[in-house]
Amino acid sequence: MCRRRPFEASSFARVRHEALRREPGNPKIPLASAEDVLLAKLEWYRRGGDTSERQWDDVKGLLRVEPGARLIPQGANPLDNSAAAAIISPESGLCPGAVPSRGAPTLPEKRSSVNQARRTGEAHPANPADPPLRWAVRPLIATALLTGLILRLAFGLGYWIDKPLTLDEQEYLLLAQSLVEGRGLTYPSPSVKPGGARHFERPPGYPVFLAGVMTLSGGFAGVRHDVGVPRPVKVLQSIVGVVAVLLIGLIARRAAGQRAGAIAVWIAAAYPPLVWSCAYVLAETLYTVLAFTVVRLLSDAFDQGRSNGWRVCAAGLVTGAALLTREAMVFFLVVSVLWLVAHRRWRLVAAFLAGALVIMLPWTMRNAFVHGGFVVGAPHGGVTFWTGNNELAQGEGDMAANPVLRRRSREIEAQNPGLSARELDALYYRTALAFITSRPFSWVWLEVRKVFYTIVPIGPSYRLHSPLYLGASVVSYLGVLPFAVAGFLRLVRRDRPPIALLLMALSAVLLSLVFFPQERFRIPVIDPALIVCAACWWGLRTAPAAVPGASPRA
Repeated sequence: MCRRRPFEASSFARVRHEALRREPGNPKIPLASAEDVLLAKLEWYRRGGDTSERQWDDVKGLLRVEPGARLIPQGANPLDNSAAAAIISPESGLCPGAVPSRGAPTLPEKRSSVNQARRTGEAHPANPADPPLRWAVRPLIATALLTGLILRLAFGLGYWIDKPLTLDEQEYLLLAQSLVEGRGLTYPSPSVKPGGARHFERPPGYPVFLAGVMTLSGGFAGVRHDVGVPRPVKVLQSIVGVVAVLLIGLIARRAAGQRAGAIAVWIAAAYPPLVWSCAYVLAETLYTVLAFTVVRLLSDAFDQGRSNGWRVCAAGLVTGAALLTREAMVFFLVVSVLWLVAHRRWRLVAAFLAGALVIMLPWTMRNAFVHGGFVVGAPHGGVTFWTGNNELAQGEGDMAANPVLRRRSREIEAQNPGLSARELDALYYRTALAFITSRPFSWVWLEVRKVFYTIVPIGPSYRLHSPLYLGASVVSYLGVLPFAVAGFLRLVRRDRPPIALLLMALSAVLLSLVFFPQERFRIPVIDPALIVCAACWWGLRTAPAAVPGASPRA
C-alpha cells in the first residue's frame, strides 16, 4: 500500500512480477525489489533505536547476497541519506569482501555504542530522536533489589511473627522434618489430622528445599509445626524472592527495553503479594523463580525464533524441577510443546521434553512403585479437580474458603475407608466428571464464574484474610491491571512479542479454569506477568506504535 511518500512511490515503480512456480499458466505476483526490502528493514531498525535483532539479521542476510553499494536506490532513501549510506556502505564491514576504512566504526560497534549510551543515560548522535534515560539503570536496579530484600525481611522478621500456620504449611514442615530425619517423604504416624481428614501427599520439590534450609541452619530442634515460620526459611525465601524480582526485570527488559526492565524491578520489589509470600511456608516464591527462569531460557527460541537446543534443554530441566514443586507447571509443559509443534520446531520439542524427563522420570518411577500407577507429582489432583467441579462449588477458592466442600469431602472419604490415596484420587476425578457430563449447563455457568473470579479478586479465598491484607492485595492487583492490559495490547502488536511469557500466563489461566481460581494460583505467575506487561506499557509509551508507510511484519 502506498503511503504517499516518495519512497513508496518509487518502490512501486521498481516492483517486479514473478511466478512462484515455473509452470505454464501460473499467475505472477508483484514482489518488492531487494533494494526496497533492505531500506524498509533499515528504516525499522533505525526507528527501533538500532536494537532490533530481527531487522539487523535480515539486513545482514540481504547484504550477503548483494553488496550494499549496489543496493542503494538513488533518491529514494526513507532514512537520512548520510546515515543510511554510513550503514550500508562498504566501510560498514557488512558487505562481503569489504574492508572497513581505518577508523571507520562497523555497525556492530555503532550498535554497541548506542547500547552503552543508553546504559549511561546519554543520548546517541545517531539517534537524536531517542529520549535519553534519566537515570543510570544499574544503580537503580541494585537499589530496587536491596529495597525488595529489606521489605521482605522486615515483613517476615518484624511483623509476621508467631502466626498460626495453615494446614498446607504444617504439612510442608512435617515432610521436611521427615526428610531431615531420614524417613523419606512420609508423614509421622498416624497420617490422619485432627478432625478425621487425611494428610495430602505433596510433590517433593518444596519439602526438599525446606529440608536443605533447615539442615544448614541446625535442624528442627525447637521448631513448632502449628505456630511460627522458622526464621531461616523467611530469610532464604526473602533472598529467593529478590531473585524473582530480578528475573521479572530481565524479562521486561528483553520485551521492551531498559526502561521497562527498571520499572518492572521496582514494581515487583514493592508489590505486596510478592513481599509477604516470602514469609509463608508455601511453595509460591520458589515456584515463581523456577517458572520465570524457564521463561528467560525459552526467550531465544520462542520470542526470537532462534534454535538453541541447549538452552531449550536447560529450560526443560528447570520445567521438570518446577513441576516437582507444583504440578501446575504441567499446563505450561503442554501449551509450550503444542506451540513448538504448531511451528514445526521438532528439534526443540525433543530437547525440551528430554530435559523435563530427566528430572521427572525418577520421581514418576518411584510413584509407580509406591502407588501402583502413573502419578506425575502427588496423588491429590483428583480432589483439587473435584473441589472446583461439583454441584457445591462456588467458582473460587479451596476447601479452606468453602467449608461445605470440606464436609462433603470427609463424607466421601468416610464412605470409602479402604481406598488408597491413588484410588481416592481416581474416585474424586470420576465424581467431578460425572457432575460435568450430567449437568453441563451448570458446569458452563461455573466456568463463567471462574473466568470472573480469575480477573476480579473478590472470591471466598480473599475474604479469609484480615481487612488490611485484603485491601493491600486488591489495591495492588487492581492498580497494576489496567496498565498491564494496555501493555499486553502493545506487546502483541510488536515485531516479536514475548511468546514464552504469554504462554506461561496462559497456562496459569488454564489452571484456574480447569481447577478453580484462588489467590495462591494467581500470585506466582499471573501477577508477575501483569507486572511485566504494565512495565512494558510505561517503557513503550513514548515509542512509535508503528512506522509510517511500512508493514509491522516487514
